[in-house]
Order: sequence, then structure tokens, then C-alpha cells
Amino acid sequence: MKFKWLFLFVIVLGSLQFNSCKSFKKTSEAKKTENELEAQKKKEERQAEKEYKKLLKSHYKSQTEQTKERMKETKKRSEYYNRHKKRGFFQRLFGGNKDCNKKETKSRKKTKSRKKTKSEKR
Repeated sequence: MKFKWLFLFVIVLGSLQFNSCKSFKKTSEAKKTENELEAQKKKEERQAEKEYKKLLKSHYKSQTEQTKERMKETKKRSEYYNRHKKRGFFQRLFGGNKDCNKKETKSRKKTKSRKKTKSEKR
């Protein structure tokens, strides 16, 4: 008796699974239109980014020298404060490579190590 129910259950479940897969398949026309829309969207994004950069450049040119200096300082300061956000959330949460975004400065450059003498070790 249990075997009949199990067999019936497998047949019903299999037929539902087989029919549901067909309903989710996209036609080739739908894929083509989706790809065209995606390409058009990327093209519009590139165009908008070019316009934004052009406007930003003209805005920067219209500023005085003092304002340009302040803008540079502000940009440097914001990069300094936001440098930790470049790493992923889980890397920041669980550790990961902490030195991946630090810039090497003159004081941090590695120098050739020399052996210490006995008097220096003390």
C-alpha cells in the first residue's frame, strides 16, 4: 500500500516539475529584445556619464584659484576618511586584508635590513 502512494507521489511530483520548467523558458524573441534593451540602457548610461563629466569640468574651470585649492583639499580629505569603505562589508566585518587600500608612503618603504651587532641588541 505504501509503495502505491510513493509511486503515485513521484509521478505527480515529476509531472508538475516537468510542466513548470516549460512555462519559465523564454522565447528567442524575448531574449533578443531583452538584450537590445540592455545594450540601449548601457549606451544611455555611458552618454549620461560623459555629459556629467563635461559639466563637472566646466564647473571646475569657472571657479577661482582659492576655490579650486579648497576643492582639492576637500577631495583628498574625503578620500582619506572613506578609504575603508572600498573594502567589502564582510572583509571589514571579519578582518580580511586590512592593508589592501593603504598607500605606501616614504616612511613605510622597506629598507634593506642589516644585522645588529651584539652591542645594539642589548
